[in-house]
Amino acid sequence: MLAAQRRDVLLSRLATDGRLVAKDIARELGVTEDSIRRDLRDLAAAGLCQRVYGGALPASPSSMVGRPPWPSPPPCHET
Repeated sequence: MLAAQRRDVLLSRLATDGRLVAKDIARELGVTEDSIRRDLRDLAAAGLCQRVYGGALPASPSSMVGRPPWPSPPPCHET
């Protein structure tokens, strides 16, 4: 799964569940927790989520409404 696809899944899950647990979503997507943490760091830098210990929360309840899933493709950090 590409990083952009993971970010779309993460944002969708944040919108529906209101929180993400990095360990759980990593297992579900079949990627490492490091990949999820990196994605969450990028999303937080774009103002799309708030990082918390073990996962993330929406930046604010209204931040998820009417915003595109990712403003522009970030640089690829895949190994």
